[in-house]
Amino acid sequence: MLRERPELAKAVEDVSGGVGYKVERGVQDHALMEWYLGYQNHIGAFDQIQVEVNFLMRACALPSQVREETSCEFSVLPVEEPLADN
Repeated sequence: MLRERPELAKAVEDVSGGVGYKVERGVQDHALMEWYLGYQNHIGAFDQIQVEVNFLMRACALPSQVREETSCEFSVLPVEEPLADN
């Protein structure tokens, strides 16, 4: 997650700005990133879209793997990123 944060933030800002939204950063906590995308709506009034990326609510896109240990078999999610040193 920590490795992907800067790349994801740049992608959101580049794409949003590239299509004409005024990009303002909102909350930038450890597991939450937020932006407000400003634009002029169809009647000419200012409006905005809120975009949030919550890293705690991620779903694994990789399939689980079956592991066999002695007389026991169980499914585990694949380890995609190393655990951070505390």
